[in-house]
Amino acid sequence: WTRFRKLLGWDRYDSSQALVAINDLYRNELRLMMNLFLPSVKLARKVRVGSRLKRVYDRPQTPLDRLLTTGTGDPTKVAAYQQLRTRLDPFVLAEAIERKLQRIYRLANHRQSPRPTPTSTSAQRGAQPTVSRSVNTPDYHLAPVTSLMAR
Repeated sequence: WTRFRKLLGWDRYDSSQALVAINDLYRNELRLMMNLFLPSVKLARKVRVGSRLKRVYDRPQTPLDRLLTTGTGDPTKVAAYQQLRTRLDPFVLAEAIERKLQRIYRLANHRQSPRPTPTSTSAQRGAQPTVSRSVNTPDYHLAPVTSLMAR
């Protein structure tokens, strides 16, 4: 699963309003939540055990913590991100993400594919048109219950 599918599912978002809303979520709240508060693991090495590979992962760290431990990056930007993390509340940020996701879910296109009409293909070939049957419609008829009770 990609992060997009985990957040938005398999619905279709094909309007310009949905595009603007999704881009706004990714550029603002979701970016901050993922980079400042959510730890992730990184593959450290692979160890061969017989014919299998065993994956060994580093301890979970946020991307900002990983940047701090490596010592790379622009010190002024890193300091700005550290201040931003101390100012932000992850619970408030999560609520803002959830509100935006609810708005995005309402913009999804839930339209089903159109079903072919029975006259479009079979009637052109001269065959009898098929009758669509409801799922709850039985193929047989039951005897009335009163006739069974009368015996």
